[in-house]
Amino acid sequence: MRPTSGRATAATAGVIAALGALPLFLSSTWLLVMFLSFVWLILTANYDVLDGFLGHINLGQGAFFGLGAYVATMLLNIPGVQQLGALTFVVISVSALAAAALFAAVMAFPLFRLKGLYFAIGTLILIFLLQVLALNLGPLTGGSYGLYVPPAFFMSTFVAYYLALGVAIVSVALNFYLSRSTLGLAFRCIKEDEGAAHAIGLNPMRYKSIAIVISSLPSAAAGVLFALNSGFIDPNIALGVERSLLPPLMALMGGTGTVLGPVFGTAIIRIIETVFFHYLRLPVPSMLFFGITLLAVALLIPEGLLKSPRMKRLALFRALAS
Repeated sequence: MRPTSGRATAATAGVIAALGALPLFLSSTWLLVMFLSFVWLILTANYDVLDGFLGHINLGQGAFFGLGAYVATMLLNIPGVQQLGALTFVVISVSALAAAALFAAVMAFPLFRLKGLYFAIGTLILIFLLQVLALNLGPLTGGSYGLYVPPAFFMSTFVAYYLALGVAIVSVALNFYLSRSTLGLAFRCIKEDEGAAHAIGLNPMRYKSIAIVISSLPSAAAGVLFALNSGFIDPNIALGVERSLLPPLMALMGGTGTVLGPVFGTAIIRIIETVFFHYLRLPVPSMLFFGITLLAVALLIPEGLLKSPRMKRLALFRALAS
């Protein structure tokens, strides 16, 4: 193992250990802030599977989150499922992940026939499609009134924190795997030249379908955890458009196509959001503020923080120094 790899492994282990011990020192408010930050990190890392490795701007990542939240909550309101005891959480989680994977696989075929901006718009429509279904399937989804999680199945923020941390680690580890595996190499080949990739035997539709399915699973798991912790969902909470618009901003902020880009991007946006809207209480709509942030990123660091020339020079200096 190279010295730099050893230091990176030690640093990663240290950060995970620190995050594991953090709840012992946090108030309930900050525990919730950290839990929600992990949820955003999951969505951002999953978003970057399509954008960073395949070059497709996916504005529908929130659809998988909302679908997971709704499937889990609907199942918990079925008396037969409630009586399964300890298996209840396994059943609702597996069902939510299966529903998200099936939805992603089915929607892959029409979506990946679109290119560029049309693909982005097509994925954004997914969340509006699920909103319409949630509003019109009232007996199942509660319609505009929403659904409550039975009190017996509420999940404390302390437990949700650790589970969300675990899913976030899996999401980042998935991107790390893709950055070094033959599967990730196939994704990047398709991104660079789809025609050439097809000529050497790669099936672009197959690999794109695999990408959207594997990116849907952690997002659906995050939706399950969010629903169990919040105790209530409705179309605006579980399927709000910000669930799909903020992950691209966070990924762009940190740098798409990099393992740590979503981590840094999520951390920066969450710090800004917490300071400006929870402490300073700015009297402006949050989405307006995030739009201004996106404009600033596009003008100042369009390649993202970790891909900026300054960060590249710093990485080169460290490599030479070691």
